[in-house]
Amino acid sequence: MLTKEQKAQIVENLKEKLDKQKIVIITNFQGLKTDSLQELREELKKINGEYKIAKKTLIKLALEKTKLKGLIDLDQFDTSIGLVFGYNDPVSPAKIINKTSKNFEQFEILGGIMDNQVLSPKDIKELANIPSKVELISKLIGSINSPLSGFINVLKGNIRGLVYVLKAIASES
Repeated sequence: MLTKEQKAQIVENLKEKLDKQKIVIITNFQGLKTDSLQELREELKKINGEYKIAKKTLIKLALEKTKLKGLIDLDQFDTSIGLVFGYNDPVSPAKIINKTSKNFEQFEILGGIMDNQVLSPKDIKELANIPSKVELISKLIGSINSPLSGFINVLKGNIRGLVYVLKAIASES
């Protein structure tokens, strides 16, 4: 049994996390074994994310103290819930959670919040399909590089043609 001070500390801790998040994903973690849960936490930590489990009443109290107040009704979920916090970008946590939900049948995405908007499980799965920041940057560099390499090949072709013409003239003489 938690004391009032411990509960207050948990609420304050959750409030701080809710204030600085870019995305919060609500999940049903039942059926996920401890080692799988630890693996999930480690994956999220690599991308500056976290996975926290707390009682719904404590999460509700924390939500009431943030700008997210009233956005989502946790009573609609009749299961224990865990929260995924993404602090850098919203796509990476969504990708990890989507992969986890595919690997573990009981682990379920229930919803989320991003930019003061409520997300459905479908929205989070669609978000997971967006290329990551690194993938987008590499695609941008590739598309910038492509015209340059084509331009260089065109220039080389002109020079090559000139060399062939000069060789032909030299061989005729």
